[in-house]
Amino acid sequence: MAKKNPELIFMDLFMPEVDAYALCNFLRKASIYKQTPIIIYTGQDSYINRARGLLVGATDFLRKPATATKILETVEKYLKLKKQESQSKNNLSQSLALAP
Repeated sequence: MAKKNPELIFMDLFMPEVDAYALCNFLRKASIYKQTPIIIYTGQDSYINRARGLLVGATDFLRKPATATKILETVEKYLKLKKQESQSKNNLSQSLALAP
């Protein structure tokens, strides 16, 4: 995954042999993924699960079952925000490079 540097990570809360909370926490500790949106897809959308997910760095939760439209809207929302953030950083870098 580190070689690919994804624009967004979409994971199920309950995966075989993988604790999504631990994975999310691990990814957030890696500098390469600090700003990568992480969306957790779950049928267990309780307040406790959301709070725990946010504590380990999840960006958002999407409740199962979600329509294809809802999934695409959520993914597009975070990809758009990531692109805007990247453009802002580039603009700032260019401004600093031009400063005397």
